[in-house]
Amino acid sequence: MLVPPQPKIYHIVHLDRLKSIIADNYLWCDAEILKRQLPGTPIGMNNIKQRRLTTHLRSHSDLCVGDCVPFYFCPRSVML
Repeated sequence: MLVPPQPKIYHIVHLDRLKSIIADNYLWCDAEILKRQLPGTPIGMNNIKQRRLTTHLRSHSDLCVGDCVPFYFCPRSVML
């Protein structure tokens, strides 16, 4: 697969989370959002988000899926 010279990368977030993202100058993973008790509306199904917090990555066994920030290469996630 060819990588475009200037790929567009997307992340889905509720509008009310933008304030904390700008204030922190950082895009936190779900595990860190819970730990920091950041304000805002979560995007996604709660049971899936909870499972991601305990599902370990095969490539990095010390990380769970919820420890990573999901990015997409299309403007709309296939999960929506």
